[in-house]
Amino acid sequence: MLREIYPKGIDFNEVKASEIQRSVPVINQRPRQILDYVTGKYQVFLYLFFFF
Repeated sequence: MLREIYPKGIDFNEVKASEIQRSVPVINQRPRQILDYVTGKYQVFLYLFFFF
């Protein structure tokens, strides 16, 4: 998924860590097919709400 933000050919040695850290929330908040098209954050919420 990182390659969707930084295309092939980008040298990650030249990308600042702060730039990569900015893209982490974007990646983590995307709906996932394996989670039935919900975000990981929402899936954790459902788990905590229904099992605790």
